[in-house]
Amino acid sequence: MKKTRKPIALLLSVLMLLALFAPLGVVSFAADDETPEDTVVTVVETGDCGAEDSDVRYTLYSDGTMIVEGRGKIRDEAFELGRPPQSVSINKVILREGITEVGSDAFFGSGVATLVLPDSLKTIGFRAFSTNSIHAIQFGNAIETIDFGAFGFCFSNPDTQKTLIFPESLKILEWDALDYCNNLQTLVFGSRMETLGESVLTAAFDLENVVFLNGNTALGYDFDSTRNELTYYSYAGGTVEAAAEIRGARFVDLATVEETDHDWDEGTVTKLPTCTEPGEMTYLCKTNPSHRKTETIPATGNHVYKETIKPTAYCKDGCRTLTCIYCGDVKTETLPAPFMHTYDDGVITTQPTCTEPGRKTQTCIYCGDEKAEMIPAIGHSYAWTIAQNSTDTEAGVATSVCVNDPAHIKTFAIPAHGPAVDVGDCGQDGDDVFYIVYEDGTLLITGTGAIRSDIFDSDYHAVSPYVKNAKRLVIEDGITGIGSGAFVFCHFESIDFGNTLETIGHDAFYDCDGFEEVLLPDSVKDVGDYAFGLSSDLKKIVFGRNVERVGDWALLQCYQLKKVVFMNGNTQIIENDHSLVSEAYGKMFHTIYGGTVYSYPGGSVEAYANEAGLRFVPLDEDGHAWDAGEITAPVTCVGGEKTCVCEICGATRLVALPANDAHAWGDWIITKLATETEEGLAVRVCQNDPSHTETKTIDKLPPTFEEEENIWVRMLHWIQDFFRRIGEVFRNLFSIFD
Repeated sequence: MKKTRKPIALLLSVLMLLALFAPLGVVSFAADDETPEDTVVTVVETGDCGAEDSDVRYTLYSDGTMIVEGRGKIRDEAFELGRPPQSVSINKVILREGITEVGSDAFFGSGVATLVLPDSLKTIGFRAFSTNSIHAIQFGNAIETIDFGAFGFCFSNPDTQKTLIFPESLKILEWDALDYCNNLQTLVFGSRMETLGESVLTAAFDLENVVFLNGNTALGYDFDSTRNELTYYSYAGGTVEAAAEIRGARFVDLATVEETDHDWDEGTVTKLPTCTEPGEMTYLCKTNPSHRKTETIPATGNHVYKETIKPTAYCKDGCRTLTCIYCGDVKTETLPAPFMHTYDDGVITTQPTCTEPGRKTQTCIYCGDEKAEMIPAIGHSYAWTIAQNSTDTEAGVATSVCVNDPAHIKTFAIPAHGPAVDVGDCGQDGDDVFYIVYEDGTLLITGTGAIRSDIFDSDYHAVSPYVKNAKRLVIEDGITGIGSGAFVFCHFESIDFGNTLETIGHDAFYDCDGFEEVLLPDSVKDVGDYAFGLSSDLKKIVFGRNVERVGDWALLQCYQLKKVVFMNGNTQIIENDHSLVSEAYGKMFHTIYGGTVYSYPGGSVEAYANEAGLRFVPLDEDGHAWDAGEITAPVTCVGGEKTCVCEICGATRLVALPANDAHAWGDWIITKLATETEEGLAVRVCQNDPSHTETKTIDKLPPTFEEEENIWVRMLHWIQDFFRRIGEVFRNLFSIFD
């Protein structure tokens, strides 16, 4: 039965005029070069708007957006003419999935400009959205029936939507559903469309094109009383073609339209974009409106956040929560309380043990807020005793029982070295490192790991009174580090660092005395700042082959230091006015250092020594620095010899010296007597090397006179010559035995 319009004719006319001047709420999208800005809204009103047996609720926000959600039908006249009273006008309505029907007059004259319908919606009731100025509409894909006057007067404003593309699901469009929508120009009905009621398009004066994808759609009496010529697009042979002929309208058979280049219209938004979801723009061909194309509208990126405030309360923080009404994105912000919590001493809920932390709960005396606080584990506290003492040949045993938990017991072996007088733990957290002080004054460090800081500081933190009397420090293999300040102010005559030590912490041996020599093993890599500063008796220190860094002022004011050896020629020496000769406390205490730096040539150590003005002596390939040597065998014809001493370790070596011409000749020995007719020969031998000899000739004897006939004269000459020769023989013999 046709519903009467007489009681409301005047009211509709008035509302139509009001709609023309209503706020437009034009849909717009950010340009590509614009940065989207988030919007914050507040909830103005919430309530129930469901029909009987439906669970439907609405929320109205301060920007005029209304979101309706739930299950079922929106009741009749739910928001008619702004009912219930609202402080903010509705301009955008979003129906969430789950809404199946919109009741009669539900949004009649409520000011809707933008409308988003869900896929769950099937029926739009009598005048449900009538007398609104709708500028953008997004249909769901399941709408089947649009009742009488549902969108009357909705598309009459010049800025309202000009094209309506109904969903494929639509079957019935009741009478007057689009009356007085005189801004509409094109309508598209899907292939399932069955019936258009009477006077559906009353006073739609700008309407030009109607597309029926179902050629047998039943058209009601005077459905297109637009008073202007229309073009019907459909398929020949059906009710649509017949209606066009009766009304004198132009009819275009979609099956026979020739394909030409499309002339697309300006497009219609068929899906509105949100902050995160893209929208859709649909274009219709002006030649054949049944042809369409779609383009994606980018998501706006503009969140619309609902603001919820949880206020502060004295000492309790508040919270500001922002929830996007479209995508559900959440932001939270703590609102600091004006006052601080004041917690009581708390109640211990779990007692701490040696190894496990405890817990306690504290309560604010003003607001009752509770907080849990961890109580650190109390740790072990071992009291070491000598259970079995060591001897010179047999190891002993040290035992400790934790005073916090007697179930925890530790032991370690006391190496054989004579009787021990004190034992204890000296390792860093988690390291099993122990010390033993023996009767003979030896302090032995044994175990695995690093020595903890300040453990043997003899002035302040010494764990054992026997440490002050220790004379020798022995660090066994297995110890990898010495903590900072570990042996401050100690007195040791000697130190054995073992072969596994890697790091020496800052101030480790600061202001120590007694030892004159420090030999760091090749395992050491790092020597900390002030490590051996003020070692008053130190004369020589050797840094091993793998020492990478020597810290600032590591040898500060070691006044007797004469030899510093770097077995790594590229050791990094941390400089602060040259750490080997640095000034401390300004000009008052200048380090007097006249010693020598020894290392391999060509490295950073040599460069440092030269820059600091220190004497530099290069090492040979074996790590020795030989002095000039002392002659132990003078140079002769067979060479000489000198003995050189290493300036670092005192080793000696013999060096051969080249020979010269300095022979040590003996006396001449006559090996052949001269006669009156032949020369004689004489030989002398070098006392340094008997293989070296020298010879010379002896002149002939003087001739005899023939006129001397006197036999006595000849005899006298013979006797003289005989004794002369005998004398020479004896002289040569004596020279051999000298």
